[in-house]
Amino acid sequence: MEARSVTRSPNQETRRREIVVAAAKLVSIEGLGACTIRRIADTTALTKSTIHYYFADAEELTDLVVVEVVSHFAKACRRAVAGLNRDDAVATLTRVFLGREPSVTIGESLLWYEYSIQSIFQNRTAGLALTYDLVTEVVIDAVGDEAQARALHVYLMGLTIRNRTAPLADAEIARAVSALTSTEVGAANLA
Repeated sequence: MEARSVTRSPNQETRRREIVVAAAKLVSIEGLGACTIRRIADTTALTKSTIHYYFADAEELTDLVVVEVVSHFAKACRRAVAGLNRDDAVATLTRVFLGREPSVTIGESLLWYEYSIQSIFQNRTAGLALTYDLVTEVVIDAVGDEAQARALHVYLMGLTIRNRTAPLADAEIARAVSALTSTEVGAANLA
């Protein structure tokens, strides 16, 4: 994701990490539009020149921030399905993408869509691929079968947007998810 190879001291790496974490909190609340050097400086005790010192450009910082936010989302998904059987894990992941799982904030997932469009237009897709893989790994671990997991992930990504514009009935979603994963997910499991 970084355009150039730079050797940094441990202190510099720590400072970069602190900036990324602070910016990720801001972006989780305000969206990707808040990931500007100016906005980050305004909400932290940092100056714009300090932020520029630690990052090659705003795009590098944005990539790292989105990876941080999606990593948080993937960890929350992993915790949500920990210890569940396959059917319950699939139902839980479906609720996550529907925005119905209280233990996981869907806003972090929605950020990915905005970032994907921006990344593609800027031809900066390394961070996009990494963030996609972070969530795919969680789905693969929960489902077990890689092909079914990938199909479920793609379906859930589309469902995230679809259900905010023209919601599908829970019974229809349950049938689709069950067919994609060879599981038994009922509409009642999605409420």
